[in-house]
Amino acid sequence: MNTNELRNKRHDEQRIFFKVDVLAVRGGIIAKIGADGFATLATIASFMDEDGVCYPTQETLAEMMGVTRFTVIKRIHTLLETKLDDGTPVLERAWRNRTGGGVGKQSVYKVNMACGVSMGARF
Repeated sequence: MNTNELRNKRHDEQRIFFKVDVLAVRGGIIAKIGADGFATLATIASFMDEDGVCYPTQETLAEMMGVTRFTVIKRIHTLLETKLDDGTPVLERAWRNRTGGGVGKQSVYKVNMACGVSMGARF
């Protein structure tokens, strides 16, 4: 079982939810990042931990959203460049070595909790 499958199994067993703050929506996060950006952010957020950190692959995100990997790359770039009113980015990216003997680097994303998206075990 790969990392994403293990995470999905854990989330399914624990009924983990990501939440969106209504005030953030009403405050303009969707207007700021667009509907496609919000769909991308929500898909990334479905993998994050309580600190907003996650590492889904671009291929996984593309499959989940029904778009190409190139589209995912463009959308992620937009999220990385978009700043909230306080000047912080909606999404940050770092790199780590691939786990499980993979070659190359893997993206590690951190969702900015100030954008109104959080993770938790209950509503």
